[in-house]
Amino acid sequence: MVKFTPQSVLVNTVWFYLVWFSAVVAQSFSMVLVLVVGYLFWLSQGHRKLKDELKTLMLAPLGIVIDFTLYQTGVYQFESGFPLWLVLLWVGFVLCLDKSFFFLRHKYLIAALIGGIAGGFNYWMASNLGAVTFHYSDAVTVAIIASYWAALLPLMFFLQNRIQKVIA
Repeated sequence: MVKFTPQSVLVNTVWFYLVWFSAVVAQSFSMVLVLVVGYLFWLSQGHRKLKDELKTLMLAPLGIVIDFTLYQTGVYQFESGFPLWLVLLWVGFVLCLDKSFFFLRHKYLIAALIGGIAGGFNYWMASNLGAVTFHYSDAVTVAIIASYWAALLPLMFFLQNRIQKVIA
């Protein structure tokens, strides 16, 4: 397990929020550019090996499938169908998972609390920025999203821990 310095955690966290804003606000190629440049920067710093990143990327489809399901069931909509920027945002998120949130790695209850609050808040912000439209009221939709994030974040840490053990 790689130990991260406070500086590397800060850089990684700032990078993810740049990716988030690029995806949600620009909804365009800029998100891909920030993601690729940030990822290459991270690898160039020697913090991670490519095989570690590939293991982590195995988690992205879980979030993508959940978001796609909520989109298909009408919980929320996007102007032009299910967006590529959301898929790429999931890739960015899972690449940050054990760096920006390393302190939650084995603390599943705290991860559930933070996941519920932050997940709901981020989608509410995306709605206010015009990236997504909620079918139900803000309160109902945020409650749905917060519920799945309260389960999803600890599940992702659990799966990541299992993946790291199984594929060493």
